Amino acid sequence: MKVRLPLLLATSWLLLIIGVSSAGIQARAATLEDFMRRRGYTVVPLKRTVSNELLADATINGKKAKAFLDTGADANRLNDPSRFAAEKLATVDRRAATAYSIVDEHGALVEVKELQLGDIIFEAERAISSNLGKEVKVARAGSLIPGSAPVARNWDILLGSDFLNKSSAVIDCRTPRLYLRKEAPSEQLSSNILESLKNSGYQAIPILGEPRGIMFIRAQANHLPTILMVDTGACVSGFDRKQLKALNLKERSIIGQIYDSAAHPGDIGFGVLESLGLGELELSHVIVGVGKLDGVNTKLAERKLDPIQALLGAELLSRLSGTIDCHSRILYVKE
Repeated sequence: MKVRLPLLLATSWLLLIIGVSSAGIQARAATLEDFMRRRGYTVVPLKRTVSNELLADATINGKKAKAFLDTGADANRLNDPSRFAAEKLATVDRRAATAYSIVDEHGALVEVKELQLGDIIFEAERAISSNLGKEVKVARAGSLIPGSAPVARNWDILLGSDFLNKSSAVIDCRTPRLYLRKEAPSEQLSSNILESLKNSGYQAIPILGEPRGIMFIRAQANHLPTILMVDTGACVSGFDRKQLKALNLKERSIIGQIYDSAAHPGDIGFGVLESLGLGELELSHVIVGVGKLDGVNTKLAERKLDPIQALLGAELLSRLSGTIDCHSRILYVKE
């Protein structure tokens, strides 16, 4: 199955204009939402920001908050823990990975007594309060990326892969919606969801990685084996500049610069994939970002894991109706 999917790389890793049919989204939302609700899932509407972040309304220790869904983060992060009366448990000093580099992360491990999403209350949730992730400065240049401005983070708590897995989250990246359960679904229910979505035209792609860890999938870039990290926190899909030659992918030009959550700069370019294969779905002429993924791949090398070639970011997950079943470890996509 081949699909021609031109993408407009309108900014860099952070800003992307997504054009989708609101009528189609509403119809799909009603169908999937009813399906999941009938199977005991809590439905949490999500809002997509201009920087392509997926945010949910939440309550932290009784105070209203915004939660950011980031499958590319290993742990929860809480901004301004004193505002939410979060209890400090320990000091955190560790080597952490941003997209670009390994950095020293200093902060505290804190405990949130109650985190409410929809009508579910999660108790004694832990998060890291640190010097990372509060603001990202984007310096833009050229006709594709005009102007220059800091991009403030719009969230209070980041929900990483550990929380999303243990809460049996299903993330509908197109609608968007978040489906949660306090108890893991039965094997029969998981099988029912799999068969129903496959019968609706979805491709089911196994998610690799540790059971409650960051998520990876196998794909084909220009018909060559590729490992992608499934990252709802990456606002644009992007390939590692150091591995372009092996994938027959050329960087067309540098179109701007971005500073990551540790204020480390990185040049952003773009390239055009002739093909991107996800399961039996094959996309053609896909415009993708190009940058460095030194931080992520250094961490993977320390754990003796294979490097990734790219991030599968929020814009492709949205366009392909990406639905991430964190419990069953399956990514669903369709044309």
